[in-house]
Amino acid sequence: MKHFKLLFLFLPFFLCLSLVYVQDVYAELIINKQLFLYNFKNLCSAHSEHAYYKSIGKTVSGADIYAFYIGHGATRVIIQGAIHGAEYYTSHALYYLAKWILEADTNETRSILKRLTVILIPTVNYDVWTAARKNLHGVDLNRNFKWNWGTTGSSDPNSEYYRGPYALSEPETKALHDFYILTKPKVFLDLHDFGASVAKGDIRWQSGRNEAEHQHFYNTYVEICSARNVSYWAYLTGSNYGGYALSDAREYGGAISFLSELNDDPPSESQVQGEIKDRLACFLITADQLYGKESSITDPQQWIDLASVILVIALIITVFRQVKP
Repeated sequence: MKHFKLLFLFLPFFLCLSLVYVQDVYAELIINKQLFLYNFKNLCSAHSEHAYYKSIGKTVSGADIYAFYIGHGATRVIIQGAIHGAEYYTSHALYYLAKWILEADTNETRSILKRLTVILIPTVNYDVWTAARKNLHGVDLNRNFKWNWGTTGSSDPNSEYYRGPYALSEPETKALHDFYILTKPKVFLDLHDFGASVAKGDIRWQSGRNEAEHQHFYNTYVEICSARNVSYWAYLTGSNYGGYALSDAREYGGAISFLSELNDDPPSESQVQGEIKDRLACFLITADQLYGKESSITDPQQWIDLASVILVIALIITVFRQVKP
């Protein structure tokens, strides 16, 4: 009886302590989100001659969806992560990939910087990053895209695969859909984790849509991985990816478009920094070898200067026409 009295005496203290702990954990998750983007931005700022970033849209909460641009090439490659917020290792993988491109200083990275513009979107579902699959509206973003919407996912809002009330109902998917159209990437890759059908991860594309080109890219990727002694993603046949990001990037952005499940279980941080980053590096080397092309103007400031000159000339012509008798 005495022990029970002591328990009740200290119960409020333990409840308060647990509440503080939960609040601290929640605060840490928020800080981690901010810290992750802070580090990514700092990485680009430290290599501003090759990289910059900008917001391409908003989430449900109004947070920015950031895209990080690396390189000067005419060929654009988009790789995005964390469209399912809980799959945050994909974001980490893109950070390590960015560090490799900007800091490795190898023949491959120098060629990528010259011949590709790599656009990394690491935290698509920022609002629930590390916490949940669906966005704040309870929608599975990777079932909410436009192409063949309604043929995959669920109409039940309680389902983890709820596709939303209509295609592009979510600010995140609408922003990405419009970005694919605007950017017109040559190659697109949507990263996921711990959903692979095989232990070392897989890669997929829509069957019957540019099949030969996708297969050629994959075959080249396997050759490059093998030559570099890197384990590669297994190919998994995909029959229907209606409502998926890779489908909108292909149908409306014109990309050869892939989805990769990085692992069958949540990977360790060392795996992300090592073999997963290496596979992504091989993916970019493949894109460079097959499609890389130098831009005629490599410095973004040159584009600004050229636009300024054109604007001045246009103003002079307009003024001349107005004063001409």
